[in-house]
Amino acid sequence: MTAIGLTFVIGEIAIKLQTGFYSMNNIEWRNQGHAETLGEWVVPFFFFGIVLFLTLVNIRCIWWYKKQTEGIRWVWIALLIIIDLSAVFIVSLMIFFVAFMFFPFAP
Repeated sequence: MTAIGLTFVIGEIAIKLQTGFYSMNNIEWRNQGHAETLGEWVVPFFFFGIVLFLTLVNIRCIWWYKKQTEGIRWVWIALLIIIDLSAVFIVSLMIFFVAFMFFPFAP
């Protein structure tokens, strides 16, 4: 999971360097439309990272599910359902904030 976060940060810094984020002030950078350029990269990668994270968590829970006895197996399935439902809620909230950070309808 650290590799996913590190790739995200490196990609963001690379795009900021290419669009001149560090050489001009923040208002000028936003007025030239570079925030949208960064947002066009961030949003798809954000979805990809969430899908990858949930896949890894689901694989781990299913792996533990197969190791448990019959009486405790339902706990792992319930945990998996809770994690997935909370991820759907949290991800939708996070994408809302990401959209407001990068796209022009943001204040």
